[in-house]
This record gives sequence, structure tokens and C-alpha cells, in this order.
Amino acid sequence: MMINNNDIKKIMNALMVEHWGILTIDVHTLSKLIEREGQIRELLLRRGTKEFEQDIEKRFLFSSRKTVGTIVAIGIPYEPTGSASQSAVGLVDNFSWEHDYHEILRDILKAIQMEFAKKLDDFETAPEICVDTDDYIDREIGLYTGLGKIGKNHFLIHPEMGTHFFIGYLVYDSVLDIDPLAINPLDLDNTILEECEACNSCVDACPPKICGGAIMNSDKCISLLTQTKRVLSDQERRLIGNRLYGCNICQKVCPMNKDIIAHPSLMTHTDNRVDLHELLDMNNKSFTEKYGNMGFSWRSLWVYKRNALIILGNHGNRSDLEVLKKRIDLLKNPRLEETYLWAVRRLASRET
Repeated sequence: MMINNNDIKKIMNALMVEHWGILTIDVHTLSKLIEREGQIRELLLRRGTKEFEQDIEKRFLFSSRKTVGTIVAIGIPYEPTGSASQSAVGLVDNFSWEHDYHEILRDILKAIQMEFAKKLDDFETAPEICVDTDDYIDREIGLYTGLGKIGKNHFLIHPEMGTHFFIGYLVYDSVLDIDPLAINPLDLDNTILEECEACNSCVDACPPKICGGAIMNSDKCISLLTQTKRVLSDQERRLIGNRLYGCNICQKVCPMNKDIIAHPSLMTHTDNRVDLHELLDMNNKSFTEKYGNMGFSWRSLWVYKRNALIILGNHGNRSDLEVLKKRIDLLKNPRLEETYLWAVRRLASRET
């Protein structure tokens, strides 16, 4: 039994999914996709594996799996900015505040899969459900399924959602019987967003200057600096500024990001900032109780305590200095000792 185009629209509308793409894989399409993955592989091998990446060879869907028949991808928009001021200390990027988008997208994808199974009379076809934490390069899957083109900020840019959307997708081994009208034609001849050609907003605004070019140097990305466990240099700590988690300056200045309406499940209602001294007092249990349902809570608490010390060093005042001087417990923590001393020195130097 075929799933017709109107059926798919009804399914997506019921789940409030406005943007999706479906790609079926034939021999010709597979050849083009493997060629594309080969080009990306060469770029990544020259750059080298980064901290948050898995084995490079596992990142390529069509080269690493024996069979791929159909991909059903969705783009779910989130709010471009939170209610907290961009200058607020302890700022958390809005995309990971108040909710865990991984679970929200998985639930939507599971619902799509169930509805497809009903239409196909096939409840045994279980696709792989992919949301961000899988090995594959989500941006590439979004490109293949027509969810946007690649911008100079290295994000996928959709004409209506801009860069502010999450990508999730179902990977089926078999070619589903889907109305040809619903299938996205593969376009790898034009992978770069045309509007980016004459625009350098993100290139000019990015503090570490990593926008533009074929492959981003993620080691220098401020968002990644707030997540890394490696020792940060003085310059990197200063780049973090007031941010506890994330950055996305390149998204904030992108002219494609305007008039974006978030999916109801991804709207936020409170200030996306964390009280730094309260955070420094937390243990794993209290941190999980307060923030465990949020997208940023996946990283170890000590990383956020380190970031809190960095922010205080960058933006704190005399009162913060007096509080830190009493926090001998932080000085005794081997993971935080050096950052604690750095923050105290920076604060003291501004107060003299």
C-alpha cells in the first residue's frame, strides 16, 4: 500500500511539522551520495578528528551502512533568542534551555514512523532514529533531503527557518512505497546558499574567525570551548566571555534568521541564564534536579563550574571576589584549582 502525498501532509500537520524532506535511494542516487561523502571525508581527514566526533569513517551514512533505502527528515524550528539579555552572566544558548530537544525530536520521529507503518501495513520495518547524537553528519543529511543549503557559518540554512532548527531523521533499509510527488529530488550541484555569496555577516562577527571556508576549525569555536574538558588558554577563557554554554554569534547576525516561529514543544518561558554562585554550590544531584531535563545538562557538572569561574573572572566584581576568596573547596578540587586561581587573579587585578 502506497503512502500518498496527502497522507504525509496530514501526518506532519498533526505533529505540527511544517518542514520535511523524503529521499529514496536508487543506484544512481547512491553513487552521487558516496561521491559526495568521499569529498567530505578527504576534508575531514586533512583536518583530523576533533574532540566531540566519533571515528571519521563512521560519520558517513552511505559509505558505512550496507543498505539505505529511504530517509525521512524533519526540520523543527526553535526560538532564535531567549528572554535573557545577551550580556547576562551565565548565559545558556536558548536552543538547550527548558527542554531536551533530543527527546522531543525522537518522540516526533517515532510518531511519524508509527503512522507510516500503519499506511504501509508493515509494523516490522523499524528505521534507525537519528537526532544529533548519532555518528552521521546531520547537516549533510539535511542537505540531501532538501532542508536547506550550507552557509558560510557552516550551518544548514532553510529559506523559512534560517539556521534555527533541529534536524532529525528516520533511516530505512528498504525503499518505502511512497508517492513520487512526496520525494525530494537530490540536488548536489548547488550545495552553498546563494544568499551567502555577497554576505559576510558571520565571517566578520565570529570572534575566533572560523566562519567561511569548507570545513570549520571546531577547536576554536566558542560554543565548543564551553563544552570541552581540555585545559583552556587565557585567550580562550576571555573568548568565552559571559557564556556558560554555547555561543552562536554567527547565527545571531545571520540575515536569514528573522520572523522564526518555534515549534510549540521548543518554546521557552524563563530567562536562559544560570546563577553562577548557586551553580558553584551544587552537587551532581542538585544540578540534575534543577537542570537535568534541559539540553545542556549532558556535560559534567565540573565543566560548568569551570565555566562559571571563567565568567566571574571575565565579568565579576569586588563582591564576587570576596565570595570566591572563601571558596577553599574550589581550590582543593584538582579539576578547578587552576581556573579558580586564574579567576581570582583576574578579579583582583581589576579591583586594584
